[in-house]
Amino acid sequence: MNIPDFKAVFEFTPDLYLILSPDLRIVAVNDAYAKTTMTKREEIVERNLFDVFPDNPDDLKADGVSNLRRSLLRVIENKAPDAMPLQKYDIRIAGTEDFEERYWSPLNTPVLDEKKNIIYIIHRVEDVTETVRAKKRDVEQSEIMHELEITQKRYMKQLQESEEKFQKAFHLNLAGICITHLPDTAYVDVNSAFAKITGYSKEELIGHTSLELGLIPVAGHRGKVQQLLLAQGFAKDVEITIRNKSGKLFEVLTSAYTIVLGGEKHGIHVIYDITERKKAEEELIYLNKELEAFTYSVSHDLRAPLRAINGFAQMLEEDYHETFNEDCKRKLGVIRENAIKMGMLIDDMLTLSRLGRKHIQKSAIEMKGLMESALNEINKTVKHKTLIKIGELKPAFGDYSLLFQVVINLLSNAIKYSSKVEVPLIEITSEEKNGETIYSIKDNGIGFDMRYCDKLFKVFQRLHSAEEFEGTGVGLAIVHRIITNHNGKVWAGSEVDKGATFYFSLPKQ
Repeated sequence: MNIPDFKAVFEFTPDLYLILSPDLRIVAVNDAYAKTTMTKREEIVERNLFDVFPDNPDDLKADGVSNLRRSLLRVIENKAPDAMPLQKYDIRIAGTEDFEERYWSPLNTPVLDEKKNIIYIIHRVEDVTETVRAKKRDVEQSEIMHELEITQKRYMKQLQESEEKFQKAFHLNLAGICITHLPDTAYVDVNSAFAKITGYSKEELIGHTSLELGLIPVAGHRGKVQQLLLAQGFAKDVEITIRNKSGKLFEVLTSAYTIVLGGEKHGIHVIYDITERKKAEEELIYLNKELEAFTYSVSHDLRAPLRAINGFAQMLEEDYHETFNEDCKRKLGVIRENAIKMGMLIDDMLTLSRLGRKHIQKSAIEMKGLMESALNEINKTVKHKTLIKIGELKPAFGDYSLLFQVVINLLSNAIKYSSKVEVPLIEITSEEKNGETIYSIKDNGIGFDMRYCDKLFKVFQRLHSAEEFEGTGVGLAIVHRIITNHNGKVWAGSEVDKGATFYFSLPKQ
């Protein structure tokens, strides 16, 4: 009778076996176990079980080592098999320090000698990783489907609420709104405001086009909106002329967007009647021109009597210098001083008035050179000890003479309001941001309270008294007018006694 080769049976059985000594050293391991755990027999035999198979250090909840140790100790104590529940016990990937997630179903069985002493422990495991993963996938899939159902219900509810909101916004909106089918542009739906603006009923509009109804008499207007809508999907704030059912012409501002409804392309148009606004704008332009003409006329006509006052005061001072006492001389000085201030105010008012009529001639400007020219001009009339630092300045695109006036006014203010500090300093810099170039003029002067910054750029508004600092209160209004006419912005930031920074921005082109 041939005796089976039990060693060969052990080594080549497809089940996973590991044989341990009572002190938990690995005595033997079969091929299936070594292959599944990514180990080699010669490298793990005679080593402690937990030195070979430690917990995954990246898994803070790992408890494979402690659970297996407790099971083996129960086997040693009870000298009886111990079946462990499903275990998560990650295995180190061969040749690396990384671990792979694994799940096992272990059974630990003692081998006893004739005296009932444990000589070996057979550690048999079944790799159930794929089964666990499949169950997880089933659970995750079930959870995903459940979430999808909840999401779908939520979406349908939101869609219904959105539809209700749209219907309310559409029909109750004060702006005229219509939906057209593309590309034939027939009206699909209109709100009450649209019907009121056009003078047609909803039934008269739906199914017809603006061309059929003669709503847009200027062919170019209709074509412009349609061209923009088809080319880029929207047309924003386009002014067009509307002729209503009774034949009255009026101006509207329209915006249109393409949308997909029922799988087909549509256009949604919003129109506002701007007839009254256009009239108000035209009237405002007319009044501004009238005001500018009046200001110019008054300022110009004041020059002659002002020159007379100053001239006669000077003549009296020269002719009767020896006759007049000190009080008379003082009063003549006051007359002449105020005449000069009035002259400066008239000059500023004339400058402000002319800005409304001056045509802006834009060109590329090297701003550092402009700043230096402005400082040279200031130095001719103003004595100061201010240190001025000009950083790298980006080029500007604008009217040289007008921007020269801006810089003159801002630099003069910075020099004036920093004149009382021990070491006056002005820093001039620039930066590019959001398609604009921003220039800043920073001083270390007396500053101002930001609560009153809204007054800065208004005519005759001053944050400091004339006794403290002379001026007409028009300079910053001129700056604001010029920069606004360049489609730029001007603003300031400051703290009392900590200086001020004035900024102005210009489009890059």
